[in-house]
Amino acid sequence: MANAVWLGMIFGPLLFIIGLWMLMFTHNLMKITASIKNSLASFWLIGFVNLLLGLVIVSLYNRWVWNGTLLVTLLGWFMIIRGLCSFFVPKSLIIISMNNYNFLKSMGFIPLLWGLGLIWVAFFM
Repeated sequence: MANAVWLGMIFGPLLFIIGLWMLMFTHNLMKITASIKNSLASFWLIGFVNLLLGLVIVSLYNRWVWNGTLLVTLLGWFMIIRGLCSFFVPKSLIIISMNNYNFLKSMGFIPLLWGLGLIWVAFFM
Protein backbone atom coordinates (compact mmCIF):
# COMPACT_ATOMS: atom_id res chain seq x y z
CA MET A 1 0.00 0.00 0.00
CA ALA A 2 2.87 2.38 0.76
CA ASN A 3 4.24 1.94 -2.76
CA ALA A 4 0.83 2.70 -4.25
CA VAL A 5 0.59 5.90 -2.24
CA TRP A 6 4.12 6.91 -3.21
CA LEU A 7 3.47 6.24 -6.91
CA GLY A 8 0.15 8.08 -6.66
CA MET A 9 1.94 11.10 -5.17
CA ILE A 10 4.25 11.20 -8.19
CA PHE A 11 2.00 10.26 -11.07
CA GLY A 12 -1.29 11.76 -9.82
CA PRO A 13 -0.31 15.42 -10.07
CA LEU A 14 1.74 14.70 -13.20
CA LEU A 15 -1.17 13.10 -15.05
CA PHE A 16 -3.59 15.77 -13.85
CA ILE A 17 -1.34 18.57 -15.13
CA ILE A 18 -0.73 16.78 -18.46
CA GLY A 19 -4.46 16.19 -18.94
CA LEU A 20 -5.28 19.80 -18.14
CA TRP A 21 -2.58 20.98 -20.55
CA MET A 22 -3.90 18.65 -23.28
CA LEU A 23 -7.38 20.14 -22.90
CA MET A 24 -6.22 23.74 -22.80
CA PHE A 25 -3.45 23.66 -25.43
CA THR A 26 -4.50 21.05 -27.96
CA HIS A 27 -3.05 23.13 -30.81
CA ASN A 28 0.41 22.83 -29.20
CA LEU A 29 -0.17 19.12 -28.70
CA MET A 30 -0.85 18.78 -32.45
CA LYS A 31 2.49 20.48 -33.20
CA ILE A 32 4.31 18.17 -30.80
CA THR A 33 2.71 15.04 -32.23
CA ALA A 34 3.57 16.18 -35.77
CA SER A 35 7.18 16.60 -34.69
CA ILE A 36 7.22 13.17 -33.02
CA LYS A 37 5.69 11.51 -36.10
CA ASN A 38 8.54 12.84 -38.22
CA SER A 39 11.29 11.70 -35.86
CA LEU A 40 11.68 7.96 -35.45
CA ALA A 41 14.23 8.48 -32.66
CA SER A 42 11.77 10.57 -30.62
CA PHE A 43 9.05 7.98 -31.10
CA TRP A 44 11.41 5.18 -30.05
CA LEU A 45 12.56 7.14 -26.99
CA ILE A 46 8.99 7.80 -25.89
CA GLY A 47 8.23 4.10 -26.24
CA PHE A 48 11.35 3.21 -24.27
CA VAL A 49 10.46 5.61 -21.44
CA ASN A 50 6.88 4.30 -21.32
CA LEU A 51 8.09 0.71 -21.19
CA LEU A 52 10.68 1.49 -18.52
CA LEU A 53 8.28 3.44 -16.30
CA GLY A 54 5.59 0.79 -16.74
CA LEU A 55 7.97 -1.96 -15.69
CA VAL A 56 9.08 0.07 -12.66
CA ILE A 57 5.48 0.71 -11.59
CA VAL A 58 4.47 -2.92 -12.03
CA SER A 59 7.54 -4.15 -10.17
CA LEU A 60 6.84 -1.79 -7.25
CA TYR A 61 3.10 -2.29 -7.10
CA ASN A 62 1.18 -4.98 -8.95
CA ARG A 63 -1.90 -5.73 -6.85
CA TRP A 64 -5.22 -6.51 -8.47
CA VAL A 65 -7.47 -5.35 -5.64
CA TRP A 66 -10.80 -3.60 -6.25
CA ASN A 67 -10.04 -0.28 -4.59
CA GLY A 68 -8.38 2.97 -5.57
CA THR A 69 -4.91 1.45 -5.72
CA LEU A 70 -5.99 -0.50 -8.81
CA LEU A 71 -5.38 2.76 -10.70
CA VAL A 72 -1.66 2.40 -9.95
CA THR A 73 -1.52 -1.16 -11.26
CA LEU A 74 -3.50 -0.23 -14.37
CA LEU A 75 -1.20 2.73 -15.02
CA GLY A 76 1.83 0.46 -15.00
CA TRP A 77 0.28 -2.07 -17.36
CA PHE A 78 -1.05 0.68 -19.64
CA MET A 79 2.44 2.17 -19.92
CA ILE A 80 3.95 -1.24 -20.68
CA ILE A 81 1.39 -1.85 -23.44
CA ARG A 82 1.89 1.65 -24.86
CA GLY A 83 5.67 1.17 -24.87
CA LEU A 84 5.40 -2.21 -26.60
CA CYS A 85 2.98 -0.79 -29.17
CA SER A 86 5.36 2.02 -30.01
CA PHE A 87 8.10 -0.57 -30.65
CA PHE A 88 6.14 -3.16 -32.60
CA VAL A 89 3.22 -1.33 -34.27
CA PRO A 90 4.30 2.32 -34.47
CA LYS A 91 2.44 3.10 -37.70
CA SER A 92 -0.87 1.93 -36.24
CA LEU A 93 -0.30 4.00 -33.11
CA ILE A 94 0.43 7.08 -35.22
CA ILE A 95 -2.63 6.60 -37.43
CA ILE A 96 -4.98 5.97 -34.52
CA SER A 97 -3.88 8.62 -32.08
CA MET A 98 -1.89 11.42 -33.65
CA ASN A 99 -3.90 12.73 -36.60
CA ASN A 100 -7.21 13.98 -35.25
CA TYR A 101 -7.53 17.26 -33.30
CA ASN A 102 -10.83 16.36 -31.63
CA PHE A 103 -9.56 12.90 -30.70
CA LEU A 104 -6.44 14.37 -29.07
CA LYS A 105 -8.51 16.95 -27.21
CA SER A 106 -10.91 14.31 -25.89
CA MET A 107 -7.95 12.13 -24.88
CA GLY A 108 -6.99 14.87 -22.42
CA PHE A 109 -9.81 13.73 -20.15
CA ILE A 110 -8.17 10.35 -19.56
CA PRO A 111 -4.98 11.59 -17.83
CA LEU A 112 -6.97 14.35 -16.12
CA LEU A 113 -9.40 11.90 -14.50
CA TRP A 114 -6.74 9.25 -13.91
CA GLY A 115 -4.59 11.89 -12.21
CA LEU A 116 -7.49 12.92 -9.99
CA GLY A 117 -7.99 9.28 -9.03
CA LEU A 118 -4.31 8.85 -8.18
CA ILE A 119 -4.33 12.10 -6.20
CA TRP A 120 -7.26 10.71 -4.23
CA VAL A 121 -5.35 7.46 -3.61
CA ALA A 122 -2.20 9.30 -2.56
CA PHE A 123 -3.56 12.08 -0.41
CA PHE A 124 -7.07 11.16 0.73
CA MET A 125 -7.29 7.37 1.00
